[in-house]
Amino acid sequence: MSGRAEVRQRMIDHATLERYPFLNALTPTERGQVLEHVQVERFAAGELVFRQGDVGDRLYVIAEGRCEVLVRADGAPADDLGRNTVELEAGEYFGEVALLNDEPRTASVRALEPTACYTLDRGGFSRLLDAAPVSRTSLDRLALERVQQTRAGLGAAATPAVRSGIGTARGLMR
Repeated sequence: MSGRAEVRQRMIDHATLERYPFLNALTPTERGQVLEHVQVERFAAGELVFRQGDVGDRLYVIAEGRCEVLVRADGAPADDLGRNTVELEAGEYFGEVALLNDEPRTASVRALEPTACYTLDRGGFSRLLDAAPVSRTSLDRLALERVQQTRAGLGAAATPAVRSGIGTARGLMR
């Protein structure tokens, strides 16, 4: 990557990072340290980003495109991706529940159209939480809301991981 392209990429990343409330509490230096852990990943339409039950190793921020969140009902075969519970678009993020709770992914995510995501690895995510405890509170609150929405969308068919995620996320908020 040329020097000019690298500078432009870093500016885009900083501008993107600054839009998220859980990153606003970071100083420019701290944002730069978090940015060192950011990568760009691209997904084709229909491509699976991750599968329910996978190890949670990164946070995804949609830079462009759309994704759907799919949750498999309790007892459904492992190859069943489940039903669509929500669609996410540019500016939204996902993957924080598994990182916050240190548990497997509670849903599958699939790109609905060509999608580019900024990804923050576990090390960068930990640095973020250490640098700005208010970010942890913001993410915990959103994680709780997302798990509740997923549970409400599935009703009694919610998997044990989704049902237990409610208690885990509540515990993190105390």
